[in-house]
Amino acid sequence: MIGLVLAAELLVEYFEAKLAADSAVISILSVGLIASGSYLLWKLAGELQKSARARREDEATSKTSQLDFLTPITRLMQIAALLAPLVALAGYIQLSREILISTLSSIAITSTALFIFRAAGLASTVLFGQAIAGQHRALQFVPILLGFFLTLAVMVLVAMVWGVSSDDIGDAILTLRKGVSFGDVRISFGDALTFGFVFLLGYAITRWVQRIVHVTILPRLEVDIGAETAIVTGIGYLGLVLSAMIAISAVGLDLSSLAFVAGALSVGIGFGLQSVVANFISGIILLIERPIREGDWIEVAGHSGHVKKISVRSTHIETVDKHEVIVPNSELITGSVTNLTYGGNLGRINLPVGVAYDSDTNRARTILIDVATEHGKVLDTPVPAVLMDGLGDSALNFRLVCFVADVNVGVAVRSELFLEIVRRFREAGIEIPFPRRDLTIRNSEAQTPAGSV
Repeated sequence: MIGLVLAAELLVEYFEAKLAADSAVISILSVGLIASGSYLLWKLAGELQKSARARREDEATSKTSQLDFLTPITRLMQIAALLAPLVALAGYIQLSREILISTLSSIAITSTALFIFRAAGLASTVLFGQAIAGQHRALQFVPILLGFFLTLAVMVLVAMVWGVSSDDIGDAILTLRKGVSFGDVRISFGDALTFGFVFLLGYAITRWVQRIVHVTILPRLEVDIGAETAIVTGIGYLGLVLSAMIAISAVGLDLSSLAFVAGALSVGIGFGLQSVVANFISGIILLIERPIREGDWIEVAGHSGHVKKISVRSTHIETVDKHEVIVPNSELITGSVTNLTYGGNLGRINLPVGVAYDSDTNRARTILIDVATEHGKVLDTPVPAVLMDGLGDSALNFRLVCFVADVNVGVAVRSELFLEIVRRFREAGIEIPFPRRDLTIRNSEAQTPAGSV
């Protein structure tokens, strides 16, 4: 129906320009157009507000949030729908028509651009499937670039609808092309596009080189996972730095005049981000020296688990209960870290066991050795051993020491050994004591001599 109003507006303009219709007739037709167009514009704003409310309810339910463009747009539509009739009542029919028709045309242009953007997104999903969200990350920039160019086109067309001349638009484009000066530094739209294009091209080449090195070169060198991660990560950061430097050189920016400001900012940022910088440097040290590698079992800061990922800021550790602990790299460099698999996956298991004082210690020692020897995952070499760990308050403290080929199964083996020890001790009649206290109660009256006070 709004489209019909726009078509009727074209007819009125034709009658006014070509047929030289009477001004009274034109005014009557214009009032009808303004009334119907304002009513339809108000109704469309109401429908869009319903959609905005439904989206906010969905976001509240799903606990997600998105930018809300509908609410300010509907407010402008309602203002235009009220302003056009008021201007017409004041006697400015032509101005009222311009306000209403320009608003409707702007909405039509914006809606068409939005339709093109969403249709392109749907088409890319159909053509590429999950490639956009998967390994082909370069395709993720396509919707962004399309939205950028559509936004520029909409701005130009909307400006023309509201009466901006093509000469003014050309002057604005020329200003963007020549650039804006900030002191001795000139930045233009073309320079920004050049910088973005060169940097994105360098980023794409870097990702391509990383993939080639990771897939074709490193497997032939037979290096471990930690070394592969260090090499691939180093190539990535080197590529990003080179891409930025080449992009700046391609633009031709002279940043020498900003050296003093950059130096002052670096001092302030250094104080504020010193922990971030410390973690970054620590991450580089970890990637170069590799005292800790991905897949290692470490104990640090009260946490124990596998090293899942080493980045330049933090290290991700996956614990036994599948929790992921993020430890800053500075703690791994400055603190004490126990790497249980640094020299290999061989793992040692210590099982403290207490027996009663009146138990047969030789029999208990034999059972402990047999339990460890008979377990399938306990290594024969080094030989399992039982050590006397001390004389406790309530028990003789022994310690069973044995080794497994893979430290990752150490927790499960430890549990199985404990269960088997309890069962074998019960069969042998060996008591595993618990803390006890002997209390002696004395009667002070019975011990007091007769006749004493």
